Amino acid sequence: MKWIRWVVLCVVLLIVAAGLLFWFMPARVALPLLSKRMHGMSFEGLSGSVWQGHADRVVLSDGAVLGTADWQLGREVVLGRTHLLLHVAGARGRFDGRYDQVTADSRAWHDVTFHLDAAALAGQPLAGDLHPRGTLDGQVSEAVFQGNWPMTLNGEVSWADAAIQTPEGHIVLGGLKLQATSASGFLRGTLADDGSGSLATKGDIAASPLGWRADVLLRPRIADTALRHLIARFGPVGPDGSVHIQRKAGLVPAESP
Repeated sequence: MKWIRWVVLCVVLLIVAAGLLFWFMPARVALPLLSKRMHGMSFEGLSGSVWQGHADRVVLSDGAVLGTADWQLGREVVLGRTHLLLHVAGARGRFDGRYDQVTADSRAWHDVTFHLDAAALAGQPLAGDLHPRGTLDGQVSEAVFQGNWPMTLNGEVSWADAAIQTPEGHIVLGGLKLQATSASGFLRGTLADDGSGSLATKGDIAASPLGWRADVLLRPRIADTALRHLIARFGPVGPDGSVHIQRKAGLVPAESP
């Protein structure tokens, strides 16, 4: 019966080894196994464990380098519950936040802060031939998603020393702030400048899974050719040089519930 004892011993040792591998799994082993779920994102210079690790470089599918990354991942992930603390820092900015996913269709971000050089947005589809300048700082205390829609949201983004380089010239916008809240899936946002730039900006945005509405007024504070061309990109220019942007699609409630 010695062979039975040896089999039992081998099984026990395998269980212990599997437990140790699970508990101390190196990040350089675990992350490559998840490559198919990373949509082209890669991690280089991995150290630490999958539960508490570091990457010297995070590279997107287009080759852009985000920077370094540090994370803490809760072991409850094996039970289908994800709790992740993430810090990413690079030459163009940084990101900190906590991600939680308890069910398959409900996930949340908490205590998110980010800092970004606005110049990093140049070349994006929405920017076109405009080159933004300044810095973007954001805070999101809570964002709870169902599917891809924020059912609950509380956050703001500030654009400091805002400016735009256009083909016609350099435009100083001063400071801009976007504040957004969402309750029961109804999203509301306000956009305003701080009065120090050449363009007065004031707007309201509302959206739901059924549609959206935007009402934004752009009015020049100075007479400037580059500024006039920029404003004209957004619609017909009024007698005072302003543009009133009114856009909507789908069904959006007039008031939040």
